[in-house]
Amino acid sequence: APTAKDGEFPIIFTDIQESTKLWSEATEDMKISLNLHNVLLRKLLEEYQGYEIKTQGDSFMVAFKDYLNAIRWMLRSQSELMKLDWPTNVMNFKETAFKVDKFGNIIFRGVRVRMGTAICNPDVHKDNVGKLDYFGNSVNLSARVASAANGGQIII
Repeated sequence: APTAKDGEFPIIFTDIQESTKLWSEATEDMKISLNLHNVLLRKLLEEYQGYEIKTQGDSFMVAFKDYLNAIRWMLRSQSELMKLDWPTNVMNFKETAFKVDKFGNIIFRGVRVRMGTAICNPDVHKDNVGKLDYFGNSVNLSARVASAANGGQIII
């Protein structure tokens, strides 16, 4: 996990677009979808040496010591999310529907996750179970950057 000794490093926030609507209208399939999402993001975090700071609902807050791994994680996560076997009921919404561009390339398929990051120089503290947590203006900026993204979009 990145520490204050690492200086500046990227902190990324993610969030499933329109999750409140999906939860209210396809509750059982969203349980499956959230699990698919969480398993994938955690698998890729391990592969790209990221640190899961915390989750809240369908949102992740993660940190990386390495900028390139952070970007690779976001790009790969977006790509792999479109390949998951999403439940049929979840795929029936306009927010999750299969879409292609004018050349036939898949541009959306399934749950869409917004991602955003900023380079942070946070205050780092251990929480009550010994995990590192990160605070400060740069962390707040990273959260705001992520909230400006649309599902399937990465803002750096």
